[in-house]
Amino acid sequence: MLSPLIEALERIRYWLEQNLPESAAALEPGLSISEIEALLSAFPFQLPAEIYTLYQWRNGSSSQDYNFFPFHWFLPLDVALSFIEEEKQIQAQLTNHSEASWNDCWFPFSRFQGDYYIIKGSENCQAFSPVYLVFQEDREVDDPWMVYSSLTTMMLSLAEGYETGAYYLDENKIINTDESAIDKIERKYNPEIDNYLDDD
Repeated sequence: MLSPLIEALERIRYWLEQNLPESAAALEPGLSISEIEALLSAFPFQLPAEIYTLYQWRNGSSSQDYNFFPFHWFLPLDVALSFIEEEKQIQAQLTNHSEASWNDCWFPFSRFQGDYYIIKGSENCQAFSPVYLVFQEDREVDDPWMVYSSLTTMMLSLAEGYETGAYYLDENKIINTDESAIDKIERKYNPEIDNYLDDD
């Protein structure tokens, strides 16, 4: 029996196959547990089990030109780690520590320009972790914006958004959004998060 996370990922992949087949084809084969552990060996925190499930399923997308998540590149694991190093190098150049822009426990799995979806690593491996959105500007390194209660609820939200037309394609095959519909879906799967649009 598939986990809810894998079921949601497969629903997204199926929608892409039917509507944006080049994006579905850009998904890279999944990694083994040993491959994931080897790549993460230098990461100083434990990542939740959901991240291992995600990268066993697929190792990101081969190009940022083909989005699995709306508008965001699903980062291959080695690319995610390279962005961490890039962000740390930027931070090392800062002379004012109050301008810190990256927290060592952050792990980015999706990127749009300088914005990231991240989860937080911890001292012990957890089953789940909230998903946070970190912007290129005005980063709150101690209190990033929580947008989903877990990776599973994120994928369930995205799958339903694709399937119901909350995310839809225009005549140029560009993804557009029905913000009100997305808001309702995200509230449904993440009722404890109060970051969504105010009710009319």
